[in-house]
Amino acid sequence: MTLPIAIIAGIPTPDTPIVKAALAHAQAESPPWLFNHVVRSWLFALKLVQAENALIDEETLSVAALLHDLGLADKYMTPDRRFEVDGAAAAVSFLKKYHQEVEGTPSTDSCQHRLRELTVWDSIALHATPSLASHSIPEVVYCFRGVAVDVLRQGLEHVPDASAVMQAVTEAFPDLSIRDKIRECFCSIVRHKPETTYDNILCFVGEEFVEGYKRTETVEIAGFINALRP
Repeated sequence: MTLPIAIIAGIPTPDTPIVKAALAHAQAESPPWLFNHVVRSWLFALKLVQAENALIDEETLSVAALLHDLGLADKYMTPDRRFEVDGAAAAVSFLKKYHQEVEGTPSTDSCQHRLRELTVWDSIALHATPSLASHSIPEVVYCFRGVAVDVLRQGLEHVPDASAVMQAVTEAFPDLSIRDKIRECFCSIVRHKPETTYDNILCFVGEEFVEGYKRTETVEIAGFINALRP
């Protein structure tokens, strides 16, 4: 099925109701610096898909990329889950509400809707875990790669006119001091729910930037290690 297209920062994007709704939801729920980040990540992900002629559900990828950082918003942050899991849960809640209220079809009545929700959940939950995300299904892979391009400013090297693509996207959606903002956000998570950081990238943020932070084994990891001891 050919999707309607809108050109944003020179990149063709799916111009469909669900993508428009996800874009509006991301903007409503995110501060400007975070909204610009998720949009840049989305555009870079789509550019990679198009450059590599990947067979992928661009609507599902778009929803995942646009909503991948909802877990950094106070509204969706829980006291005991990783921020990626908070974001995945928030995105699935958005999808369930959209399917019910806009399309009139509960997720429980549609395998297609349920598959989209599961794919979006995986894409968001794994977007900060390269060793898993990079080996998953295409939607998960390209969501992760789009985020990585924006955070690391690398990964577009084999895309035609990569420097022009980067310039167009970052001019349309500026950084707005994202490095400082994301560091502050991550440090806050480390301080307020450190037990969610011990087995992921935030432990390195804690060790580098949060005084007094000490990485410890989770109960599950400690139990696993004990089980391996002679």
